[in-house]
Amino acid sequence: MLQAFLNVVEFGMNVQQAVEAPTITSSGFHASMYPQTVGGKLTIPEALAGRAGQGLKAKGHQVQVSRMQQPYELQPSGAGAVKLIFMDPRNRVMHGGVSPAKDNYVMGW
Repeated sequence: MLQAFLNVVEFGMNVQQAVEAPTITSSGFHASMYPQTVGGKLTIPEALAGRAGQGLKAKGHQVQVSRMQQPYELQPSGAGAVKLIFMDPRNRVMHGGVSPAKDNYVMGW
């Protein structure tokens, strides 16, 4: 979810673009992996491996490249898919987006 939030706030994506963007998954935090064991790896999709994989390895990270999930070309997810609602403070319009990686919807009123 943090990556989707940053995609909107820092990179100017709309909410649908933000939840569809490739993400990096970390298995290095004990609390986020419970009850599974900590793997200590960064799992990155093929779409990012060419741009970021070698740089992450050079910084000492264990990198695992994942195949892309069809039909949406998204990284396989071990967790739920992201849903995002953004309320534009200027015009008070709600914008919603959902990751197509799983069966989802978003709504607001």
